[in-house]
Amino acid sequence: MERIEIRTRAEDLRGLFYITVRHSETTLARGLEPAEEVVLQDADGGYRSGTVEEIGFTLEDTEYVVRLGARLPDDLAAERLSGAELSRDQQDIHDVVDLIGELRRLVVTV
Repeated sequence: MERIEIRTRAEDLRGLFYITVRHSETTLARGLEPAEEVVLQDADGGYRSGTVEEIGFTLEDTEYVVRLGARLPDDLAAERLSGAELSRDQQDIHDVVDLIGELRRLVVTV
């Protein structure tokens, strides 16, 4: 899983469902794929889960539309970024956090 640093502060992400990220503003060594899960690190150092929803191309850059997920504590972000296989219990914790993030998004849009 890739980590993407964004210049946006955590406070400014509240209420947003999507964020557009320009590839040139990241430290990514490769392009992202549709539906790829990522970890976003905001300007305040906090983490959020994210999923690449759309990819657009301009003459100068590639732009990713990332659906914002749940805020992640440092330990869960580190586990996702490590790429290590998680125990069943740890995977269940990650799944619950993702579900909470999805529910928050759905509740706000209803």
